[in-house]
Amino acid sequence: MSGSTLQKEIAALRGYLGTTLSAQAERLHGDLAVLLPAPRTPDLDVPTMVPERRPWGAIAGWSLALVAAAAAAFFYWSWWMQGNEVAVLRSDLSAAQSEVEALRARPEVVSPVAPAAETFVPTDGSAPAVTETMGPPAAAAAPATPVADAATQAATAAAASAPVSNPADAATPAATISPRAQ
Repeated sequence: MSGSTLQKEIAALRGYLGTTLSAQAERLHGDLAVLLPAPRTPDLDVPTMVPERRPWGAIAGWSLALVAAAAAAFFYWSWWMQGNEVAVLRSDLSAAQSEVEALRARPEVVSPVAPAAETFVPTDGSAPAVTETMGPPAAAAAPATPVADAATQAATAAAASAPVSNPADAATPAATISPRAQ
């Protein structure tokens, strides 16, 4: 055997081994493809849009916890506001107590004697319509004085019969108005 035939035989052996190895590799790939699941591509992995259903116990528990937290916050706020109101009332009470003590420490004030009462008695002989009192009643009322002037009586009668725009003025004739009011 010469060197050239040996090289031909080695080349043929190489070709045979190459085809046999590639056939075996394809057969193994086919067997492994059947045994392994299909490969997942990360580009196509999309999360589901429907969330998982939670059990009703968890929903009720969290709802109850939320309501309890809100009630606790409300009661704390109410307690805090009441504390502020109590503090304000205590400061008002101490101020009022100090004012009372200051008033008790002052000497008693005695009021002066009030002036005698003034009562207006009309001169036409009728009952007094308007009376001003500026103190305790006097021991004796002033006597009525007769009217000597006829002109004054005529003016009083004209004022009593004249139309009046204010009904309160109609009840009080002009002659019975107090001298101080004029």
